Order: sequence, then structure tokens, then C-alpha cells
Amino acid sequence: MPTDDRYSLGPWNIHPGADPFGPPVRLRVAAIGRLITQTDMPLKTISARAGFSSVQCMTTFLHRHTGSTPGRLRMVERRLVEQAPRGDDAASGEGGSR
Repeated sequence: MPTDDRYSLGPWNIHPGADPFGPPVRLRVAAIGRLITQTDMPLKTISARAGFSSVQCMTTFLHRHTGSTPGRLRMVERRLVEQAPRGDDAASGEGGSR
């Protein structure tokens, strides 16, 4: 008898703390996260490429699975890049401690 259950059962969710949605969702979240943090692509374009009907749907999906929104992911990544030590300082010996 077919069911309308939203959650699948399988080896990925048989222990406490496991992901009830399984590996396919984790892969989708990772791919979307990479596009958001590693490109300047508009969120509308990313959401369309990821198969969402709107940016709102993608935002809701990411928030459910990561606890963060696309804008926040991008903002945090940019701050980390800005705060990272530059390679030229380390090469000249000026950036490190003695």
C-alpha cells in the first residue's frame, strides 16, 4: 500500500542524530552552498539551476537543512576571505611571529 510519508527509511537514519533525508539531500545542500559561497552568481540563477521554483523555496530548503540562509552564507564567506592572511605577507616574512 503506497504511503505519503515525507521521510524515507534506510541505513542513513537508523541511529540518533542521523540525517532523516539521506545522502541525496546532503549532496544538494553542498552543491548549492558551493555556488553561493564560491561564485557571485545571483541567487535567482542558483535557485533555478538547483531546480527550485523561486529563491524563497531555495532559502526555506537551506534554512531547514543548514540553519542559515543563502545571504548569510555568502556574507560569512566574504568576511572570512577578507580576514584571511594574504600570501604575499607570509612570503616576505612580515606576516608571521618570530
